[in-house]
Amino acid sequence: MANAIIIIGFLAMFHYIYEAILAPTFRLKIRHELFELRDSLHKIKLEKLSQDDIEVVMIIEKSINHILDRMTHVNLINIVRLRSEYANNNEFKKIIDSFNQKLKASHNAGIKKIDQHLTLLTAKALVANIGALLFYLLPLFALARLVSSVYKRMKKWVETNSQGFLLTPENRYSHLSFS
Repeated sequence: MANAIIIIGFLAMFHYIYEAILAPTFRLKIRHELFELRDSLHKIKLEKLSQDDIEVVMIIEKSINHILDRMTHVNLINIVRLRSEYANNNEFKKIIDSFNQKLKASHNAGIKKIDQHLTLLTAKALVANIGALLFYLLPLFALARLVSSVYKRMKKWVETNSQGFLLTPENRYSHLSFS
């Protein structure tokens, strides 16, 4: 019982340190990188761009501003919701697909680089927001991997060592007591 209280106390302390100190620090670093990214995007806006590139730049700028505003809401639940919306809402899907086609067709390497960096920063924000959860889930993943490994070894052992038992008549081992 004392060990459980110590473990729970340790987890509570870690959770507090992560949520109160580490995660906000990670988000602040990401925020600064997003501001730098937006500044780079503004420099690209000064270049002569095609109409499609202008639309792509505007969408990326809105995306950067949206992530800056709602960085704490980047989590697994909202990603699942977006994927569901993409799968079920044809109008939303057309908008996303149109943007991706225009981005792919763009000849401006700077725009593509900024979009890739934005994707990376969004992934970093996701990890920063669910980092404490990962700490709780790592033991479960380790346990699942251990159980899977033991299952595979036992299955292999049974397959190699039980061939005689499975292929012989039942009465061959009737004199053995298994109780």
